[in-house]
Amino acid sequence: MSYRREAIDLTRVIVENREPEEIFLGLRSRGIWAEKRQFEPGDYILGNDTCIERKTVRDFLSSIYDGRLFNQVKRMRELYKKVVLIVEGDLLGLDGREKKILYSAISRIIAEGISVVNTPDRDATVEFIASLAEKRQKEGLQSITARRKGRVEEKERTLFILQGFPGIGPKLSEKLLIKFGSLKGVFNASYGELKSILGEKKARAFVDTLEKRFIRKEEEKITDLSL
Repeated sequence: MSYRREAIDLTRVIVENREPEEIFLGLRSRGIWAEKRQFEPGDYILGNDTCIERKTVRDFLSSIYDGRLFNQVKRMRELYKKVVLIVEGDLLGLDGREKKILYSAISRIIAEGISVVNTPDRDATVEFIASLAEKRQKEGLQSITARRKGRVEEKERTLFILQGFPGIGPKLSEKLLIKFGSLKGVFNASYGELKSILGEKKARAFVDTLEKRFIRKEEEKITDLSL
């Protein structure tokens, strides 16, 4: 069956495994369908096109100093249609130099089309993410009619299978499915065909993952003993 772009459940929030349990449980308590997964870049994925990166004020400054911030922003923009950066914590405690560095970085990020939100603490972060998820749900319900739940879940499942591959986010998974029509089509595509969409590095990682042999735990133990 060929792939066609269809709206999926916009209320789902995927939470990166390393994020605080307090935020994950807070989203659940608000009635948000939150689940944990390991992925990068970003900390939260809403629906199929929005990525949120959460940083405390101190981590935000550190990421500017060591160069992580703009690299993360670049990768998120490549993978997602919408990117939001949450800067969590009180900005009033910063000295003049720190404020200048922080606001300069924020202005640069906003100029690149990324939304930046300051939340005072984790509770406020939960409220913001939950409110954004609820807003997307309302917009989705207003714009989508007569959709069949089974088909929506099937499409969502297909997208998430591809997103388990290194460097493949919602944006690229859609491009692959639109190009090749189905998961089978994607998996049977040649390296050259994949490269035209993913680029050399990601295409090679994709093929390597497909061809990597599965090793059972028993085999691992035998290998360890032979060393």
